[in-house]
Amino acid sequence: ARRLAGGIDMQRMNDTKTVAAIDDEPSASKPGNLANATPADLYDAAVKLEKQTAEADRQARAAELALMHGTSLAKAMQKTESPPADRPNLTPILRKGDATAGQQGGVQTVGDLNAYRTAMTRASSEARDMARRAERRAGTRSPTAARKLVHGSRANNQRHAALARLSRTSGQRNYGRVVDMTALQMAGWAGGAPGSQLDFGLRSDGSGLGGEMIGGKSRGKVRLKEKEVVANALPGRMLTEASTRKGFLYLDTWYIIGPWSNWSRADFGVIHPPELSIDLDAVYHDGRFANRPEHPDHKLRWHFVQSDRIAIQPPRPTFSATYYAYTEVYSDQTREMLVAVASDDMAKVWLNGDVIWTDIGQSGWNLDEGFRRVIFTKGFNTVLVRFENGPAYCAFSVLLCPPDLVPRD
Repeated sequence: ARRLAGGIDMQRMNDTKTVAAIDDEPSASKPGNLANATPADLYDAAVKLEKQTAEADRQARAAELALMHGTSLAKAMQKTESPPADRPNLTPILRKGDATAGQQGGVQTVGDLNAYRTAMTRASSEARDMARRAERRAGTRSPTAARKLVHGSRANNQRHAALARLSRTSGQRNYGRVVDMTALQMAGWAGGAPGSQLDFGLRSDGSGLGGEMIGGKSRGKVRLKEKEVVANALPGRMLTEASTRKGFLYLDTWYIIGPWSNWSRADFGVIHPPELSIDLDAVYHDGRFANRPEHPDHKLRWHFVQSDRIAIQPPRPTFSATYYAYTEVYSDQTREMLVAVASDDMAKVWLNGDVIWTDIGQSGWNLDEGFRRVIFTKGFNTVLVRFENGPAYCAFSVLLCPPDLVPRD
């Protein structure tokens, strides 16, 4: 309050002198620099270009983070990293192949020739990987409404607000009930559709801390035969008419990142980078253990997790922590599905950028905490889960149920 009384230092907030002009064309890509280039020149240019685009991507993400948190760009840059891949140094071998065979510095033996061919194959593979990463960065969109709400239309902002209200469980009669989200989902389309913790082998943070988080609601109206579902549900992320998997399907494959500290409070208003954009190569420096260099989660990176059980956990559960999990579900056509979401303790879930579930309060993991009737569009559907831990156990699940499991209202 004292700082605000003295006015906002707009010069500091808008200080971009340490940031490159991200709209400038990277020097390595200018046509004049690539004319008559050798394979070694092209590989060097590609490596330099990847580093430039990674830095531009970092600056763009930092700018979004600064906008959402109302902080300076310099401070946001300290919390954001988007490193390029560690590419092999193929230049010396490629240079030897570029020279005329038999001349000084050129290919002298059959072994030199084979090494050159191997290096060319490796360089081609590395270049394809660079292109895929660049396309992914360029095509990344916000997995939540966070970015949309900054410049969105009034009508769309109202739609997201309505989705947020409908998604909540605590404090309303939605907990344990089936809530139909399909109408609000379709309203956003323009031009058409695009048991107990120990029973299930969950790992726990044994510090005994984090218990000050508020308590959640008990389970509600619709009940599943939990042990039967757990025994028979199949893993997968693909919905097709030809599939033999007609029953319960749980999402088993995720990328998970965290922990950030939540101070044992239910505050989804604190936004972390994964809510702005998904960059599976990113590294973040503002996590729960940022001040402990010896800790394995000192720097936050995405971890690939494939589970053989419905309840999904982070690699290293800890108390008073925020985690994110990201996956994609493929559907061969636009279809309506019934989704059961469960978490220990709290969770928020977005499907294709629309929030469909918000659970506030400390509670155990139970399969039938609540159901959402939603639409999966044709193609790949993004699913982002933010899950929060108070004390001890930390887990979530997203279970796709037969649509007719519960009759429509």
